[in-house]
Amino acid sequence: MLVASSGGHEAEEANAIVGKMRSRSGAKLKYTVNDIRALHKHMPTYGGNVDGELTHYELIDPSIYELFATIEKITSFLRCSPCKMERKKVFNIIYAGHGRPSDGGWELRDGDITGAELYRVISDTYGDNQIRLDVDLLLDSCYSSRFLIDFMVSAQNHETVGLFDCMVSSLPDETSWEMDFLEQGAMSFHLTHFGNSYVDANELARAIDRSDLKILVKALQGMTVPNPITLLTSGRQHSVILTSGHHLEVQGAGSIELGDHFGYLTHAGIAIALVAAKTAYGELIQYDG
Repeated sequence: MLVASSGGHEAEEANAIVGKMRSRSGAKLKYTVNDIRALHKHMPTYGGNVDGELTHYELIDPSIYELFATIEKITSFLRCSPCKMERKKVFNIIYAGHGRPSDGGWELRDGDITGAELYRVISDTYGDNQIRLDVDLLLDSCYSSRFLIDFMVSAQNHETVGLFDCMVSSLPDETSWEMDFLEQGAMSFHLTHFGNSYVDANELARAIDRSDLKILVKALQGMTVPNPITLLTSGRQHSVILTSGHHLEVQGAGSIELGDHFGYLTHAGIAIALVAAKTAYGELIQYDG
């Protein structure tokens, strides 16, 4: 499911490493649509094999009703679709837009949705099932770690529905930014230009000779930089990666192992650990609850 929304507030503007950037509180719908469509073309399968066709639904500036109806439709399809016991079912959700400061809730055309609410509608619709449903989130929105945490804490005692592989664009106290010269959010651009395979060596050589920073930054933000989203946003934004449902990492910095703490996870505990991991380069942060 692909969801793009505009920001309903005034955007903060700042200087990026190249040109100007704007906070997603005033996200341009054109940019968020660019995000979800580019991410759809590069939809990750995390090295797994996909049985059958991938089905997707695109929601542009949706209402709350449209969003919930689509979530229920997809979840019902996944509930009833056949699946071998050794396989798993995956619900990929991509959101680009603004998130509320209090909980990262997605601000849509006529309302908002929290991580806890998203979990509830999916789990209520999926019901009891022998096959686990993994929810994979890609969120390019302000305070998106708060949304991730809200879903994770809500789902921590549910054996059938839970998060697995996710990436969100910002820490609990950070806005997310979109770049005017890229016409995309910083995280979405990184994920769709990963590994520098898109870089033309001749173009890069010319850019170095001419000190063309736009080309240089686009080339450098791939695998040559451990925290490329932070580079693009001049240190203002740090993305968070959840792997296999229990390992959290601030990209290019510290990580947190949550596997032994399910059933006791709290919003504040995860948020505090993530903020500590922001500058714990290469270190494992202890979750204290």
